[in-house]
Amino acid sequence: MSTMGHVMDLPTKKIGVSVNDSIEIEYVPIENKEKTIVEICKAASAADEIYLAPDPTVRGRSLLGHIEQAIKKVAKNQKIHRITF
Repeated sequence: MSTMGHVMDLPTKKIGVSVNDSIEIEYVPIENKEKTIVEICKAASAADEIYLAPDPTVRGRSLLGHIEQAIKKVAKNQKIHRITF
């Protein structure tokens, strides 16, 4: 399955970064990407193993992190592998 680009971004109606003892960043789904996230998580929860293959760029790794966090919420026992082509 493909995300067809980024699925998460900083919120547009408030500041998404807070600096206290550490830096915390809040990401929210990009408009019209909620369905993509749900579909990927649904497929992941039914899989025995999950393979994530981002573009080999900083942006690709960022996207992978967002998807991996979403998947881990629903696919708690599946092995997740990061691969490259």
